[in-house]
Parts: sequence; structure tokens; C-alpha cells
Amino acid sequence: MTVPPFEPPGVPRELGPGLSDDAQVFARIENLMGEEDALLRIPARERTAHDRERLRLIGEELDRAFEKLRERADVT
Repeated sequence: MTVPPFEPPGVPRELGPGLSDDAQVFARIENLMGEEDALLRIPARERTAHDRERLRLIGEELDRAFEKLRERADVT
């Protein structure tokens, strides 16, 4: 089963210059979390190797994003 990337309502497919940096980061995180949720809804035994790899990559990217946010919060 192939799952299309999640797109939150009101967030453009391409995050362009019209959004602030904070809005772009938030939209990217929301997109990743939605995609992760969609992939996790596939029963584990039915996930393809591609699905499992995508889940791993999403997890790594979210970990990096949240670490940057924690660092940012410590600075302010």
C-alpha cells in the first residue's frame, strides 16, 4: 500500500516565500507527522520495505527538528 504525503488543510504543497520561517518549519513538522501517522496506520505486517525506510527517515528528521526547537527554546 502506498501512502501519499499528508498535507494539512491550508498549507500549500510548496512552502514558498509567502510563509514566515516559523510557519514553514511548523508546516514541515505537521506534514511529517501526518505522513508518519498515515504510515503507522498500515498494519506492521503489511508495510513494505519502502514504508519502513520512510518511517525511519521521518523519525530522524522529526528528532532533528525537535532538537533544534529545544535548543532554540534554551536560547530565548
